Amino acid sequence: MKKLIYLIAALTLLISSQSFGQITNTVTFAADMTQLIADGFDPAEDTIQIEGLVWDAFTTTVEGDPVLTLDAGNIYKTTLIITTDAVEGDSLRWKFRAIDPAGTKFVNGGWEGGFGDYDGYPLYIQADGSTFELDPLVPGIEVNVLGISNTLNFTADLSGIIGSGPGFFDPETDNIDVMGLDWDGLGTVTDGERTMVEDEFVPGLFRTSLTVAAPAEFAEGDSTKWKFKAGPGDKFANDGWELGGDRWFHYVADGSVVDLPTIVPNIFPLDPPIEAPLQVRFKVDMGQNPLNAYDDSPIPVDMLEFVGIKGADSALGAWGGSWEPADTNANGTFKGDNIFRFMIPMNDDGVNGDEVAGDNIWSVIVNFPVGTAGGNVEYKYGAWYDGASVISPGTPMDNEGGFGTNHNFLVAPSDNIVGAYNVWGDYDTPTSVKEIEGIIPEEYSLKQNYPNPFNPSTVIEYSIPKAADVNLVIYNLLGQKVATLVNTQQAQGAYEVKFDASRLTSGIYFYTLTAGDFVQTKKMMLLK
Repeated sequence: MKKLIYLIAALTLLISSQSFGQITNTVTFAADMTQLIADGFDPAEDTIQIEGLVWDAFTTTVEGDPVLTLDAGNIYKTTLIITTDAVEGDSLRWKFRAIDPAGTKFVNGGWEGGFGDYDGYPLYIQADGSTFELDPLVPGIEVNVLGISNTLNFTADLSGIIGSGPGFFDPETDNIDVMGLDWDGLGTVTDGERTMVEDEFVPGLFRTSLTVAAPAEFAEGDSTKWKFKAGPGDKFANDGWELGGDRWFHYVADGSVVDLPTIVPNIFPLDPPIEAPLQVRFKVDMGQNPLNAYDDSPIPVDMLEFVGIKGADSALGAWGGSWEPADTNANGTFKGDNIFRFMIPMNDDGVNGDEVAGDNIWSVIVNFPVGTAGGNVEYKYGAWYDGASVISPGTPMDNEGGFGTNHNFLVAPSDNIVGAYNVWGDYDTPTSVKEIEGIIPEEYSLKQNYPNPFNPSTVIEYSIPKAADVNLVIYNLLGQKVATLVNTQQAQGAYEVKFDASRLTSGIYFYTLTAGDFVQTKKMMLLK
């Protein structure tokens, strides 16, 4: 009787051990490397290994070296001990991955591809204690076949933001990198350092060189894209990523060394947090033939249900949500009792900051609470109308500009409501405009900017004695427009504009005020 009880107990223990993660299989994996070696896999420096087995919902542990080694011929093998709570007949997903020292030789980082929805091979679990060997498989890994190769010499001019503490780029603690060139399969970086080094003789200039090879099918004139990025990210606007769209490089003759022009990156260090609440009146002009950025189709202004705004700061939704009308719903609070929404609804009804009802200029006053980081904030607008969701079902209201194409606003302390005016789809230099209270001007005037010379920002004051369409534009010595600071109708009053020229090079610039029939131009100097 006791023997029977012991037997039942032993069987129960065996069954329960197999039911609660005690199945162990010893498995030998094999790869036929003949084709991959012929394509360029170098056994002397490259490796092939097993990935996965732990990707599924089971609790699985793997012992042994995942790297396969030469067994015979071109067959590579490794043996792994796998313990799992899967039951006999269940499968664990796995695949091969090739690794080279530079990380550039293989397509998709060396990960095996070509699978269906399962995305891998199934390893079927056998009875506990089983030892078995899989048949050799030919890894579905591709070697990059590279074409034109160019070496690019990058120079970034950060002299306008060099310094220490908040609001500056500190070479002692911060870094600037060249990112991209290999995005979307448009190139492969084969040599060089992404992190730039300050010029030994010219402070503020940072340099590096990268060699990029195009895909084999590319010809001269085809292109790849890149951007600058500063770090640490929490010290800069947009997490350190350069504002605006991607930069593009067009491949030239194979073997060429290209000295790119010196670039002032669109990078903005964050200023200290504001110590008093800031109110900003955002206005977007929808009356100048707005287009939907997805397909360049006209936006029917008379069918607009509403326009929304969202951006990088929590006061503007922190880029959350999915660009749908539901983003305007309250979704908790931030920095105290401030209501958080992924998108802020605007209006053209003459209320909540809108100055004139029905003029196609949609407006809203947004409150930036105490503690908001000073400096540049990115944002953009979205339009909702009948048919918007058909043009882009996924993110229907992200229809003003492409990825990374945003407006910019400078958060700075102010006792008055600050204005940010934009024309739909027109992107320009970060600017803040505010009315100077208590002044009723009797004539037009444009004052000399201060400070002058300046680096990198300056203030321009002007007055208008009656309501007018106001345009304030910056030009370079060649007469080319480099920034539009004001382009809207303004009431009688005195105004000041803070102009940030961080992205411009040193030199003489002109600023022109046009208000009604009044036109005046003054000169200013940027010294970096």
